[in-house]
Amino acid sequence: MTSTLVSSLELVRRVDEAALAYTLARMKVLERIPGNPVGIAYWTLGGATALMARNLTSSSFNRVAGVRNGKADHVRQ
Repeated sequence: MTSTLVSSLELVRRVDEAALAYTLARMKVLERIPGNPVGIAYWTLGGATALMARNLTSSSFNRVAGVRNGKADHVRQ
């Protein structure tokens, strides 16, 4: 017998927020390395968060999350 997990929009949002919080916590640990050799930076603006690790290529560290309609112009390239 197989079971299927039906995701609600609220559940998906909560999982995404938890993953973002975990990634940010990991980044803050890396940021504390003297001289910040990984190049950690992050910004939060109106519910959106941008994460950057200049010297890592991991997509989990380099991303923007939580951008809502009409707010994309706040994200710099």
